[in-house]
Amino acid sequence: QLQPATIQKTPDILKILEGISNPSGEKGLSSTSLSVYISCSLRFYYSYVAKIKELDEDADSIEANVFGNILHTAMEKLYLPLTGTKVEPQTIQMLMASSDEAVDEAIRKEFKTNLQHLEGNDRILAGALKELVRRILQSDSAGPAFELISLENKHLINLETSAGTFNLEGRFDRVDRIGDVV
Repeated sequence: QLQPATIQKTPDILKILEGISNPSGEKGLSSTSLSVYISCSLRFYYSYVAKIKELDEDADSIEANVFGNILHTAMEKLYLPLTGTKVEPQTIQMLMASSDEAVDEAIRKEFKTNLQHLEGNDRILAGALKELVRRILQSDSAGPAFELISLENKHLINLETSAGTFNLEGRFDRVDRIGDVV
């Protein structure tokens, strides 16, 4: 009969865990690391404590990460000059004219190559990203004007629990204000 795998919490391991969750540190537990811990604490140990990378990563998850990186970079390029301003729907409509170039630039940054050198799925990915950026901009322009406060900012909070205080970290894609609501 199989026994569940357990890892002894040696002083070295406890020190690493303390560093990961240190409430006075500059890093914290991300939503991904918490999800991994909840679904499989042993996988959390291997990934975040022992820092052992999975050899057979699923190609779809890599593609999803690349897709997300390019999308975030393109949206940041479009909106960054507007940080600290009131963004009107007409302004967003004007951003649409440069949305394809923002995606192209994000692809160059991610793949370290020009768009014309992409092949197969990567070309399809580029087209899907351009359409997604246009749809995001269309959705934003259909809403009310907003003040753009910040983009892609990292935030840390302390979470106090019965087991101790932990740092949680996350990144907000965009923070804006509509009227008195942030």
